[in-house]
Amino acid sequence: MFAMAWRNLWRQRGRSSIMLSVIAFTFGMMLMTMGMGDFMHSQMAQSAVDGAGGSVLVHAEGYWASQGAELVIREPDPLIAEAEQLEGTRLVVPRVRVYGLLNSARGAAGVSLMGIVPEKEAALEDYSRFVVEGDYLLGDVADPLVLGRGVVEELELELGDKVVLTATDPQGELVRALFHLSGIVETGVDSIDDVLAMTSLRKAQEALALGDAVHQLGVVLDDDARRFAVRDVLRERLGPKAEDLGEQAKRPSAQKLELLTWDEAMPEMLGFIEIDDAFFYVFALAIFVVVAFGVANTFLMSVKQRVRELGLLAALGLRPAQVARLVLFETLLLASLSLLIGYAIGLAGHLLLLHYGIDMKSFYDADMEVSGVALVDTMLHSQLTVSKWLNAGLVLLVGLMLSALYPALMASRLDPVEAMRSFD
Repeated sequence: MFAMAWRNLWRQRGRSSIMLSVIAFTFGMMLMTMGMGDFMHSQMAQSAVDGAGGSVLVHAEGYWASQGAELVIREPDPLIAEAEQLEGTRLVVPRVRVYGLLNSARGAAGVSLMGIVPEKEAALEDYSRFVVEGDYLLGDVADPLVLGRGVVEELELELGDKVVLTATDPQGELVRALFHLSGIVETGVDSIDDVLAMTSLRKAQEALALGDAVHQLGVVLDDDARRFAVRDVLRERLGPKAEDLGEQAKRPSAQKLELLTWDEAMPEMLGFIEIDDAFFYVFALAIFVVVAFGVANTFLMSVKQRVRELGLLAALGLRPAQVARLVLFETLLLASLSLLIGYAIGLAGHLLLLHYGIDMKSFYDADMEVSGVALVDTMLHSQLTVSKWLNAGLVLLVGLMLSALYPALMASRLDPVEAMRSFD
């Protein structure tokens, strides 16, 4: 019966070719769109991890909401050692983050200062690739400072110039610290370049009278999908220590900690990804429904035009169920061939996007920013998620088969005698 269905399908080559092309092209374009969407969402999630400071974040309680300079982790070393022992942890990134005023001989500018360990920070965002002048905290300067291009232009600075940072220490007192401009970075994102200031972790701790304290520990994982499990295990291990440190709990210095995953720290980003994903599936479903109705209409017309033929088959002994099965087999063959060609189109598009990509910067005059997170890498590529592609093909196949049920039912109900009297 498959051989008969195949011959019947190509008796009307024009009609079958048009339907095959419509289904295959639509499906291929949907796969390409899905690949670009998955890549963009993955890129957004990674940007959120970089912007937040890690897959799992450890702060003093209340720090993330207030960003207060006084909320520090006073004894980070035991926490770092505990987090590094967890399975799946690549490394733990200590960081000092504070807002301050940078003064030079020519003016002042507000900056967001980060005290970092460059080798560890590179696991999140390697700012050394954006250095356009000078060094990236790797020289012999005792008080290095790397600034964004916007800050440098506003203060009219040159490499080696002295600048003074005014900020708040953990006791709420204003402190001043001298730095020398050792490097200039240009990310291409104004919201970053206009406020970025970086120095070494040790220099930041000295400048703000922090001792060994830090504002944040960022836990970088091999697999970001395990962030909730790692957070729960780390909370179980550190939670009791944060609230009851034994002998230390009797001291006023005992403090509570908060542990957040990046999506808990940035719920707007997660919401944007989920909403964007949902809109894509709604759009894809609408397109598939239109295609399914087109297939149903095509096979309904085919049944109408083949009344005499189908009646003859019934008169020769084909049972109604076999006549219906013939129509369904025709649909299955058309759908299967369309899906194979669609997969080929989608894979070809995926490989092209993977290799060349699309520079989204050319479509926007302003910086690319989502939910407060600047997207430094603006190249859009494609990401192939095998399970999603297979599920999409299965959904389309089921939809097309369902659309052929009514034409098949009509074909099975033809009266052989009446059908033989009609003309094709």
